[in-house]
Amino acid sequence: AAGGPVHGAGLALLLGALGLAGRRTGALPRPLTTAALASAGVDALALVVLAVPKAALVVPAGRFPTFIVVGISGVRLARGAGAG
Repeated sequence: AAGGPVHGAGLALLLGALGLAGRRTGALPRPLTTAALASAGVDALALVVLAVPKAALVVPAGRFPTFIVVGISGVRLARGAGAG
């Protein structure tokens, strides 16, 4: 029962680090890093589900944009900083 919320918190840390590192280095465009940080905030709310089970929709609401942002970031980083 705690797996979803706890993994959401881990994803929040991972995505927050990706957003901050991408912004500081300039390796990712600013809108993508903003989306990463916003998604990290939603993922961090997943821990609320442990106290308020009715808030369970927060888990998929954070996961979907997280996977989109991580996928786009991975492709952009694999192509290199010079590729548009």
